[in-house]
Amino acid sequence: MYSKKFIMVLRLTDYSLCSEFKENCKYAQDYWAPFLRDCQIYTLASSGYTWSNEERRMLEKQGREPLEFNIMRRSLQFFSGYLRDNINQIIYSPVEGSDQATADQFTKLSYYIWDKGNGYNKFLNASDECFKSGISLCGIQMDYSKDFINGDIEFYSRTYNSFYLDPTFSSIDLKDCSFAITRDLISKEYAKQLMPFIDPQKIDELGSGFRDDKFMQYHPEFTTFSRKRDLVAYDQYYKRITKNRTFLVDLDSAFYRDITDLSKEEMDKLKGQMGKYQLHLFYHRQKTSLAHSA
Repeated sequence: MYSKKFIMVLRLTDYSLCSEFKENCKYAQDYWAPFLRDCQIYTLASSGYTWSNEERRMLEKQGREPLEFNIMRRSLQFFSGYLRDNINQIIYSPVEGSDQATADQFTKLSYYIWDKGNGYNKFLNASDECFKSGISLCGIQMDYSKDFINGDIEFYSRTYNSFYLDPTFSSIDLKDCSFAITRDLISKEYAKQLMPFIDPQKIDELGSGFRDDKFMQYHPEFTTFSRKRDLVAYDQYYKRITKNRTFLVDLDSAFYRDITDLSKEEMDKLKGQMGKYQLHLFYHRQKTSLAHSA
């Protein structure tokens, strides 16, 4: 009975999450549609494609050549080159009495991450995309292609037509963004590697088409012949959530420790190591935290 009940709850959670994903995707798509249309026009104009197909056919019927003088490319290349010539390295400095040796270790670690993770190239490519379209994404992710146990930190960049963000965000670091949706076109074999918890036979049974009512402007250059390729749409849904945690805090040194996942034996041992004042403070902060979370 317990296992059956657990499976029913899990399926209900999956259905509710899928419904929430579709609702947020529709909401973001309707909101971003006018801006994404402008992004497409700007990107095509930067590449030298400013005449529409109808305008080209009309000019060709009249015996006129559709000439284009791209005045945007020079400015875009100037800012792109200036950014490449003046990009700075990430350096950590100690503040408020912090340790200089620890800051130096973080600096060396950032050197390694940005170098091995191809961070500078990804960041500059994302900046070029932002110059042309007006928006792009750049961040870090884990890559398990070489180290399949621990993984390596790798940078990624996304163009304007491969993601949806919560339209109400205002911070450039997306700390106030409640959700994000991304899309990739990958092969079925790669999908099996990304989702080992799914039966490979179910992935093989998926259709070869990837067109749907989402991300209509993603890879518009694909023709009807390319639809027969072994590609599937791989969507990812990120949602900002909060969790209730219990912390043990030393008010004198501001040192804190997360004790939410401690077992009963570990909690009893911790209580035995504390004095009466600390024990009273521990219970007081725990009750305050729970009341505040409620």
